[in-house]
Amino acid sequence: MADVQAQPKVELEACEVVAERGEIAHAEWLDIRRQFLGGSDAAAVCGVNDWKSSLSVWASKVRGIEQEMTSDMKWGNILEPIIRQEFPEEYAAEAEDTIEVEEAPQVFRSIAWPFMGANLDGIVTTGKHGRGGLEIKTANLYQTQYWKEGELPRQYYCQVQHYMAVTGLSHFLVVVLLGKRLQWRFVPRNEEYIQRMVRIEQDFWREYIENGQMPIPKGLESDRRVLLHLFPSAEVEETDFPPAIAAMAERYDDLRAQIKEF
Repeated sequence: MADVQAQPKVELEACEVVAERGEIAHAEWLDIRRQFLGGSDAAAVCGVNDWKSSLSVWASKVRGIEQEMTSDMKWGNILEPIIRQEFPEEYAAEAEDTIEVEEAPQVFRSIAWPFMGANLDGIVTTGKHGRGGLEIKTANLYQTQYWKEGELPRQYYCQVQHYMAVTGLSHFLVVVLLGKRLQWRFVPRNEEYIQRMVRIEQDFWREYIENGQMPIPKGLESDRRVLLHLFPSAEVEETDFPPAIAAMAERYDDLRAQIKEF
């Protein structure tokens, strides 16, 4: 049996509701998000997000420089309510389990760690596992390699562990639309991982957000956009690598070209 409940008032003991997303303007929502680290922020700060770095997080929280909306992000937002609606029936049939899905339109903030917050895609209650969180993803054909054989991309594992730290939930279902097929991963709460993650986030918040110090760029495309925004008139100077580093860079480019060809 599958059931979807619309617009509930989700209550979670480990966190407080700081806003109802449907009742605030987008600009206000962005201002609220700057008051804490979210799930994708956590993955970036912990160094496991391949598209977003700690510099991007700092730029958003301190300078108000937001990440540009990509095509993948746009379609992910469009498909999220559709996946949330269709997923329960497929899960119930395949897992032979009952499931109820609640929307979670609130913005949550941890009571124990106020620098941590969460925006959930939903709350699920199943017969086998009880009450947990729901995270919805979409993946293109290139990204399917990270989901093979029941795997979960590391940035999403970090993201849902962050959400469990904020909410106190014991597990998450990560649902992904891979091409035209829905898959899901059951992710239990990992206390050891959470404790390490919280320490990293706390250190980052104190050193870079509260003190305003800019993190070192990692070389991601998101870093380039932030630096161009911060220093639009900076002159670019070229320099030669030392021979050993130049050889490594050439080898790196060759491997990337081979991977792209494959």
